[in-house]
Amino acid sequence: MGYKKSIKEHAQGLYVIEGKSISDISNLLNIPEKTLYRWKHQYNWDSAVGSGTINLVGEMQKAFYGKVQEAIQNGKLTDPSTADSLYKTSKLMEKLLPKKMMLANIFNMMDDIVAYSKSYIEDDVFIERLGKYLPEIADHLRKKYSEDL
Repeated sequence: MGYKKSIKEHAQGLYVIEGKSISDISNLLNIPEKTLYRWKHQYNWDSAVGSGTINLVGEMQKAFYGKVQEAIQNGKLTDPSTADSLYKTSKLMEKLLPKKMMLANIFNMMDDIVAYSKSYIEDDVFIERLGKYLPEIADHLRKKYSEDL
């Protein structure tokens, strides 16, 4: 079955930006997991996890801080409950970024392990098994480091 580009991009966004697992995306979009794993490999979603998520969070933080500074300068931030809400939001954003960075670093390291293995290890059975289990490992790590987000 052929899927529209927008469906593929939506699935990638759920994986890269929202940290959804392949099985969650499969259930949400009614797309077979096998198809999603193929797209994930074909479009290299794991490399986008780090850069896409970190860049998104960084841009959100910049925009947020900019708006808060603008509100302070314009005298619009005088309500204590609003100021408290903004403070809590900023703390949540600070908590989010390190976890996403850690997850991105883990995926970058996994890419390095795969590249090294393909280049220097001449054990086809090991390489095949590594390829078989990496998606499961990636999903496990994504869930583990996304729990608190």
